[in-house]
Amino acid sequence: MGPMNCIVCQESFELKAENQIYCGMDCRKSATNEARRNRRRLTQKSRIECQKCGEEVARNSSNQKFCSPDCYEAGIRDRRNALYRSRYARNPEVIRERGNQSSSLRRRLAECVVEAFSRADVWVKGGGECIYCERELDEGLWDMDHFVPISLGGSHTLANCVAACRGCNRRKRNKMPEVFIASERLRKRL
Repeated sequence: MGPMNCIVCQESFELKAENQIYCGMDCRKSATNEARRNRRRLTQKSRIECQKCGEEVARNSSNQKFCSPDCYEAGIRDRRNALYRSRYARNPEVIRERGNQSSSLRRRLAECVVEAFSRADVWVKGGGECIYCERELDEGLWDMDHFVPISLGGSHTLANCVAACRGCNRRKRNKMPEVFIASERLRKRL
């Protein structure tokens, strides 16, 4: 192997390996750093165009896409709405049915008896225990459950509302209490 010129400093040096192109570590580091700077200059623009309003602004961060918090909120909202529209276009009957579920709940609530009371009233009535599993409840981590579900003819009154742990309330869904308690006993046996 003969002498070679360094591609950074142009000094002649003796080759120690076939693919060696630098005379030493200093030139190699210098070339690597310069290449990084050039890549950054090419990939990073100093100005960006806002994805919402199209205004050109100075870039503050590498992943900036909007010019202001207002454009960010509007852009996110637009993206969410576009996603919803595309889901609706693919499956309109499912989306329509989900909308009907909430309107049917509103109709059932309008037809049932509604009484004014607070969560604290339900807490005191239950004595701080889950009515289904009888575990002690943390004051903030419990759900108010309709003992007889509104969907099955129950009312929104203090007499029909009970304190339940979140797990029991989620598993109960809209089952009658007798059915739920029987299914819990069976679940615990298995």
